[in-house]
Amino acid sequence: MNDTNRAGSEFEVNVRKKGDTFFLHVPEWRLLVEGTDLNEAYNNLQNQQQAIVRRYREAGLQHELPQPVASPHNKQFLRDGSRTIVKTVIVGAVVGMFLLMSSLLLVHQLDSFQSRAQQWIKEVDSPSPAALGKIATGVFVKTAQTMEQMTPVRKEEVRESIRIIVQEMLPYAREFRPLVGELINQGLAKN
Repeated sequence: MNDTNRAGSEFEVNVRKKGDTFFLHVPEWRLLVEGTDLNEAYNNLQNQQQAIVRRYREAGLQHELPQPVASPHNKQFLRDGSRTIVKTVIVGAVVGMFLLMSSLLLVHQLDSFQSRAQQWIKEVDSPSPAALGKIATGVFVKTAQTMEQMTPVRKEEVRESIRIIVQEMLPYAREFRPLVGELINQGLAKN
């Protein structure tokens, strides 16, 4: 039998049973104890550790005592956490680039709309609904004209870029869906 547990939540203890004897090994302390049952072996381990600590203190070398090392569980958590952070950064960058491209087109259209609106305000003191409709229609027409002026090659490049972005984001969106759902549910529960 071979098992790995935590001793006092500080040091890794390897447990091995051979015949009727239990062996406990603490790699950081280079300590090996035995007992006829786990309780006896654990008590022997604690006694040996206390004796080692006492000897180090008597010698004034307590700063030389072994320190706990990261357990395999902590290492796995760090690896998983790093992967999650990397995925989050990638998704953030892709979404940011997509929003940036979209906002640039929108800013251009808003500038055009603003200049037309300012011109119209100078001409008319109180706008009529028909005039507002004419301005809104002009904005849509201008947007459509801008898109129509794109070359077929450029249109295909934009379509392909959007396809790639969507395909690349799908796995991340699937991973974040439960989290977002949980956040939404928590928000609804507070209301």
